[in-house]
Amino acid sequence: MDTTSSFLNELRSYRDRLAKPHLGNSAAEDFMKQEYERMKTELHAFLLLIRLDQSFSCRYSVAYNKIMDIRNKNTER
Repeated sequence: MDTTSSFLNELRSYRDRLAKPHLGNSAAEDFMKQEYERMKTELHAFLLLIRLDQSFSCRYSVAYNKIMDIRNKNTER
């Protein structure tokens, strides 16, 4: 039964109808391209290591300020 021409035509019709909303949808394609471009420059950092000179008397505040500078520069984009 699955080799009859009527069955194959009906199957092709179902396949075409199901695929149609997913093909050629320019709004979805535009959104995907936009997200792809955004992901190229987006930065996700979970750990920052800051090298400090041993001569700093307040090393922790210097490190904190450097980290906050990096964070602020990335949120301004």
